[in-house]
Amino acid sequence: MKEDKFQNLYKRSSTRDKYHDYNNGQYFITVCTAQRKHFFGEIIPDKSEHQMKMCLSELGCYAQEQLNDISAHYPFADIPLSVVMPDHIHAMIRIEGDFNNNTTDTEQVSIQQLNHQKGYLSVVVGGMKSSITHYAHLHHIPFAWQQRFYDHIVRNQNEINLISDYIDGNIQNWGSEKGDLFFEPLP
Repeated sequence: MKEDKFQNLYKRSSTRDKYHDYNNGQYFITVCTAQRKHFFGEIIPDKSEHQMKMCLSELGCYAQEQLNDISAHYPFADIPLSVVMPDHIHAMIRIEGDFNNNTTDTEQVSIQQLNHQKGYLSVVVGGMKSSITHYAHLHHIPFAWQQRFYDHIVRNQNEINLISDYIDGNIQNWGSEKGDLFFEPLP
């Protein structure tokens, strides 16, 4: 049996479910910054509306742009709902359709090789993380991600509704039990 090692040092096993290929479907993901540092901005009171609001940093604005433009980079994926928080990002990612239509033969081979290794969800999230990291380094902004990301395979409309409510209320629930980092397991 071949041992795949990360940077030839140690084996790093996947946290993804073994029964699912992560190539089609809808997913709820959470991606965190290293040591949960507030690289993306801060949540502050909005006195005019008696609520809390997310005040994005330069890097937070760039992260939001990347979420909004994900389909430009990955035509087989879109993000219908997301929120950038001070130290993490929540997003609902939908992967579907014929992802080969808008790629060249070289890009198609590259995407297929990546897909074979880790699935399109990881390709999309990895690309987004890479783009944000590149922007930070280019603009001399100290930044780092936690390794990996949390995902949940969305199975039905009830879960979509629960996750949508969670994402929509995340800023208002910041610091409370309801605003915990990860979405609680669904029934």
